[in-house]
Amino acid sequence: MIATVLAAAGIVVLVVVWSSVLRALVPRLTPPRTARWTSRWIAMAIIAFARRLSLGPRERAMTMAAPLSLFLMLVWWLFWHCVGFVLLAAGLTGVDTDVASLGRFFALQTTGGTQVIGVLCWLFTIVLIGMYIVYLTVVMNAYHRRELLSVRLSAEAERPPDAERILAAYVQSRSRSRLDALFADWTGWLADIRTSHLNYPALVYLRPASELCWLQAAVIMLDAAALLEAIAPSWAMPYTQALLDTGIRCLEKLSADLGIERSNIAVSLQGREQYGFGDTTRITASAGLPVERSPADAWRVFQSLRTRYAPYATAIALLLLHNMVDTSSEVTIDAAVHGEEN
Repeated sequence: MIATVLAAAGIVVLVVVWSSVLRALVPRLTPPRTARWTSRWIAMAIIAFARRLSLGPRERAMTMAAPLSLFLMLVWWLFWHCVGFVLLAAGLTGVDTDVASLGRFFALQTTGGTQVIGVLCWLFTIVLIGMYIVYLTVVMNAYHRRELLSVRLSAEAERPPDAERILAAYVQSRSRSRLDALFADWTGWLADIRTSHLNYPALVYLRPASELCWLQAAVIMLDAAALLEAIAPSWAMPYTQALLDTGIRCLEKLSADLGIERSNIAVSLQGREQYGFGDTTRITASAGLPVERSPADAWRVFQSLRTRYAPYATAIALLLLHNMVDTSSEVTIDAAVHGEEN
């Protein structure tokens, strides 16, 4: 009876472990608990420690969050994989579970059925490590895709108010097709961010490759699209709204996955606290963008869009200790417009 229970327990453990491994390799929006919780636990522990450090040591500590969680995920899989085979061997062949017997089992110094199970254990261990290498390769490829556009944008922009300067440059060159192509690239980028960061949770904790954080880059490009939609909606190209819709869904979903509650603020000024909306309209209008709404109406439309993505990006950045503006302005639209008009 005990042998049957041990063998059954070994089979259950192996099924659970390998279902986790296989699910990790299949792109889906609900990764296995092992991938999700090892990342979450390790990251939260390091974040709690890093908050007590100065900027330099803090960044070095945060750099370890993703690699450590990926390593511990492999250790977790290997541990329970070996436990499963030991239980299976104990149930089917009666192998002892003392240190000496387990040493002979893993050294393949046994005979008969026990040796066969030991060989299978090693073969499946090699397969598991190979699949983990594939998983790691996919994660790093997704990381490089995330950082590629951010690094490119860092040559043109550093903070959210640079969005209007990017928009003005394309308007001034009268190249709507190029601007639409730019928005199309960033729409695909945000869609890839959403799927990859939900499929592979450790990606969220990988530090940026440049001084421009990927969250900041997302806000800059979403601001450009929101400004175009707010000031000159008839001039906006097809991918303007697509970029906004994709970015809003991406940041909302990532925030929910990280346990960040929904924001209900009326006005979002994260990263734009010292920059007036009147300056924005003057820059874009002087570049040749037709002004189709009054400043007050344009401000309201811009804020109705911005409050759906910027607060989430800031909240994620604060959670992950990224070097972004952490000021949150929760004021009424009427007060903000009144201040702009003055």
